[in-house]
Amino acid sequence: MSEIVHKAIVIDIKDQLVVAQMSRGEACSSCALKEACGQTTSSHKVIVKTENSKQYNIGQKIEVVISQSQALYAAFWGYVLPLVLVLFTLFIVYTTSQNEELSAMASLGVLVMYYTLLWIFKAHFQKKLQIRIR
Repeated sequence: MSEIVHKAIVIDIKDQLVVAQMSRGEACSSCALKEACGQTTSSHKVIVKTENSKQYNIGQKIEVVISQSQALYAAFWGYVLPLVLVLFTLFIVYTTSQNEELSAMASLGVLVMYYTLLWIFKAHFQKKLQIRIR
């Protein structure tokens, strides 16, 4: 199974959580979508749940790992499906009403509802997506 590995620096430790910061330029170097992302210059924080949080120190260099299938799963739910929903809603509402403003507002409304549902079911996604420290 292929894994995606990013170098990071521990910036905070709380109970069973390790907060690490990684440079987007370095983190995105292995990503196939890095040219389309537009976030290659900013930094990125990742929170990793681990039972061994006491063994890490602030400022320590670590490697954050996620399987490629989990990364694709996250990309699908976070980017691909919302795009399809917005375009589908835009097309359906515009073809039935011939009203650009209504179709735009309906598309944005679908997007707000979609991300609200993702937030409601975040516990499910947290179980499914396991980021770990190597």
